[in-house]
Amino acid sequence: MALGPMWIGTFHGIAHRFLRSHWKEAGLPQAFQILDSDDQLRLVKRTIRALELDETHFPPRQVQWFINGHKDEGRRPQHIDDQNDPITAQYVRIYTAYEAACNRAGAVDFAELLLRALETLRDNASLLEHYRKRFKHLLIDEFQDTNAIQYAWIRLLAGDRGNVFAVGDDDQSIYAWRGARVENILNFHKDFADTQLIRLEQNYRSSGNILNAANALVVKVFDGGPAKNAGIRPGDIVIEFAGSAIVNFADLQRLVESSFPGDNVKVKVKRGETTQSLDLRIGKAG
Repeated sequence: MALGPMWIGTFHGIAHRFLRSHWKEAGLPQAFQILDSDDQLRLVKRTIRALELDETHFPPRQVQWFINGHKDEGRRPQHIDDQNDPITAQYVRIYTAYEAACNRAGAVDFAELLLRALETLRDNASLLEHYRKRFKHLLIDEFQDTNAIQYAWIRLLAGDRGNVFAVGDDDQSIYAWRGARVENILNFHKDFADTQLIRLEQNYRSSGNILNAANALVVKVFDGGPAKNAGIRPGDIVIEFAGSAIVNFADLQRLVESSFPGDNVKVKVKRGETTQSLDLRIGKAG
């Protein structure tokens, strides 16, 4: 999505847009094709057969995970150490042949979008400088779900002068199985200078019982680490005024006494709760 000079999208969507604009620098045909997961699996199977390997020993889906996993770490076949293991050596051989087949077909898979975009920026100083000047502010949501190649992308594009705003929660990092690295958010302050941390610890979605259970689990799983979610007590009514949340009546009463404009107030009530007590107290306050 383009909004004026801004680029808004997923990592893969932005990488795709970049490669369409700079296909020549990326070493791609102008009309390159994108392989979805099923297309990629079919090409992996053809590659295994072309190498006269047995699919029972080298399951195509496992080979697919091997290729994508190494791409997500920024590794081409020549960067992989097989540690003299013959099975790993064959996986690397398949990866090499698969990559050659993609190049012949003018096709890229999803993982290739990010890796090719990163390499193109890294290896083209003038292009990198152009985009560093173009995008001086980067905003990344769900930062705890970023993987190695995405984090490398952010660091490369930001350079020493870029401003990076990362939003995330290390306690919600649940995608390690597909390459997400929680250490990206944990080490953010080390990799980016003058980091300011803003904690959002008030939860307006869940009841106190749910949050107490969640916090207890966090403390247990993360070895006594601090619980970070403060919740609303049962029966609390959340009043929103000028973008700020007010939970207790005393704060609301102070606003009433200051003659605030009432049309700026929103009252949010959890399902099953009632505003009757609030109505009575406001009535008594005049």
